[in-house]
Amino acid sequence: MNTTRNTLPNDQHDKSAEMGLTRAAARLAIETTSDAITIPARQAACKLITDTLAVAIAGHTAPGIEPTRAQLREWGGCGEAHTLVWGDALPAPQSAFLNGAMIHALDYDDIHLPGGVHIMCSVFPAALAGAELAGATGRTLVEAVIMGVEVGVRIGAINASSDDTRIHGFFSSSVIGGFGATAAACRVRGMSVDQTVQAFGLCLSQASGSRQALFDMSLAKRLQPGFAARSAMWSSALAQRGVTGGHRALEGSEAGLFRLFSGLTDLPTPETFLEPRDFYEIERASIKRFPACGATHAITQAAIQLSTQHGLTADNIDRVEVYQKPAGDALVDAPFELGETPQVNAQFSTAYGAAVGLLRRQAGLMQITNDQVRDDTEVADLARRVIYHKHMDAVPPSDPVEDGFPSYFNLREVLIVRTRDGRELRHHVSRRQVLDPKLVTDEDVSHKLEECCRYAGLEDGVSQRVLDAVKSLEDAPDIRAVLDSCIHDQETTSGSPSV
Repeated sequence: MNTTRNTLPNDQHDKSAEMGLTRAAARLAIETTSDAITIPARQAACKLITDTLAVAIAGHTAPGIEPTRAQLREWGGCGEAHTLVWGDALPAPQSAFLNGAMIHALDYDDIHLPGGVHIMCSVFPAALAGAELAGATGRTLVEAVIMGVEVGVRIGAINASSDDTRIHGFFSSSVIGGFGATAAACRVRGMSVDQTVQAFGLCLSQASGSRQALFDMSLAKRLQPGFAARSAMWSSALAQRGVTGGHRALEGSEAGLFRLFSGLTDLPTPETFLEPRDFYEIERASIKRFPACGATHAITQAAIQLSTQHGLTADNIDRVEVYQKPAGDALVDAPFELGETPQVNAQFSTAYGAAVGLLRRQAGLMQITNDQVRDDTEVADLARRVIYHKHMDAVPPSDPVEDGFPSYFNLREVLIVRTRDGRELRHHVSRRQVLDPKLVTDEDVSHKLEECCRYAGLEDGVSQRVLDAVKSLEDAPDIRAVLDSCIHDQETTSGSPSV
């Protein structure tokens, strides 16, 4: 097996100049051979699949998920694909939608920073539903996930290169993630390049997602990757039946993806898009350590470390100050308030991450339930008193960026605690120190899975079943073991994956 290059067969590159980006993306998704997919990529995929199943388990009863599931069950339809945890048999688009929403519900799922997207929350549900429809092997599922991530992230990296202000209003994880999900669905269903091109066109017709849901701290944000996964199932199914979607979904100068969503006109060539690499993008996906926006992670980690070192309590903390980056971070630097959904407000608040880290020295799932955020008045009160600095002198220098990650990844974020006895305590942490994919071990993911199972009340061997199912996935004749491994209560569902 090739372990060094991520590329299409050499004899196919000479035709790339005859095609646009959409066809290049389709060829990357479909024509990359099994032998070309490296061992590190497969290992990274299995680690991410484990993490994705873990956060789905934790998220299956998160606010907003149960009423969504109830509506889907009421609508009913052909029971052709099963949901994670619940085990409901639903139409494939509905199953992919609910799975995507569960995975993203607690903002504990992975994030690909070079591509600027949460990626597995849309790619994995589409690949899973497509695999069940096609009766695919576990190996085929893994490869579809790898290539879905590859396509989605390469598209996302182009989009993230724009400085057009319009891009900041779109939720890239659903707009861009839908193309990765479509690529995965087409590959796992054995579709052709031509069919995949048309599926991308159909995906563009459904591409959507706004960050307003996040700015308003609403539950709609967690549903958007599910919408992208659902759209991928529509796109692949209709394209497979011959419905055309257009062949310039990405590069169309009139209304293609980049023209619409980021105003980009100077696009990379197909040759550049398909250029060989010595890694797969799935290897650069970051697994989260806290169930909160990744932009809060560095300050939360700094707070835990500082409090542990100095034994800080509510009684001896006078004031807390934070610095993230010169322009601040528009997602997480607003003053903390409980709001209608305290969990969401806590997840997207650097101030809350600092407060809970300082006072509780942990920031896990149990610290961000709606009830806990309401009841822990000490943390909420401290969070309201956190001061944000837009500028700060003598910030420790950042390391140079050499691996394609955004510049802020290496920026030192500073936490300052002023104590009642007159001390000034400082600690600085970069996001790389918390979110670097290379720092997360299989053991870390296993512990996270156990935490998610405890949080969801599924402790009777579920975590070990998930680990065993993923470990043997590439040798499995189908995907039943993965679906069965995390079923909550088969007696309450409309069907079991084993049926």
